[in-house]
Amino acid sequence: MPAADAAVQPEEAPQRVTHKATALYSADILNEPAMARIRQTLTQFADSERMVQLCNIEALEQIKRAETDYAPDALVAYAMSDPVTRGFTLTATGAAFRSRRKWYGVSLTCTVAPDLQGVSAFEFTLGEPIPEDQWEAHNLNAEDADE
Repeated sequence: MPAADAAVQPEEAPQRVTHKATALYSADILNEPAMARIRQTLTQFADSERMVQLCNIEALEQIKRAETDYAPDALVAYAMSDPVTRGFTLTATGAAFRSRRKWYGVSLTCTVAPDLQGVSAFEFTLGEPIPEDQWEAHNLNAEDADE
């Protein structure tokens, strides 16, 4: 019986890097003149939905700045599993973001300022591409209906 080949190793899972924000952008983005309508709309949301939207805005900008291979244009915090909120912190381990008409998994933790005007802490870890045959089941689409 031949000895086990020491060179054959099980395939290792890719190492995931957690990005911890050193700068935060949602408040500045929302203060831009072009965002006036979005600012007004946010004030009409329940606090829980406003938190989700602030975290979505922050996530898109953080991903774009940290991972230049992506051009994120949409994020769904509840795509693969429901996010959990505790106080002003939202944890979404089953979120997804769209880049160049493809969807990718992302896990994020986002703390919103108590005045709900911006994000005070943020971190994320990118996941795997989401196979296209799973998009419909998770309400993910390649492009917005109004494009």
